[in-house]
Amino acid sequence: MGEGLFGGTASLNWALQDIAARRAKVKYLGLKDIDGRQLHGLDYRPRKRKGDVRIELYFDPETYRHVRTEYRERFPAKIGPGRDPNVATVPGAPSDPAISMMEESQVSFIETFDSFQPAAGVMVPAVWKMKLDIYSEGRGDGSANVSEIEVAFQRVHHNDPIDSVPLERR
Repeated sequence: MGEGLFGGTASLNWALQDIAARRAKVKYLGLKDIDGRQLHGLDYRPRKRKGDVRIELYFDPETYRHVRTEYRERFPAKIGPGRDPNVATVPGAPSDPAISMMEESQVSFIETFDSFQPAAGVMVPAVWKMKLDIYSEGRGDGSANVSEIEVAFQRVHHNDPIDSVPLERR
């Protein structure tokens, strides 16, 4: 999150605006088939890596719009006591005390951006989807914990005074 990747180009702190200052390593992966679509891929490695997170960004080959980011991390099985059950965790996450530390876990978080529209002279995504998938090898049923969120923006305001932005209640 601190890298400025979350939210893609909608982030005011977009990581690819100044790679040199971040001292990140970026490597071109070529065209990759993602969900039946050919996309340009980039491997992004932050200067300060915590754990073994793999981050890949994908761009439309015709428009070069950022359309997807994938974050993946593996947590190897550990032997020993689990984490402190008094510490709040996401249920099913590798840090959840209910998950055995003897199981290997995989976590993926995927953001997709779609339905681009012009706003203040810039093309911005009107749809932002997020999918969190947590899978532990040792689960009896082999299932994963999956959560999905979709955000659809109806209006985008850019550099408007805050008092001029209409607020709607639902």
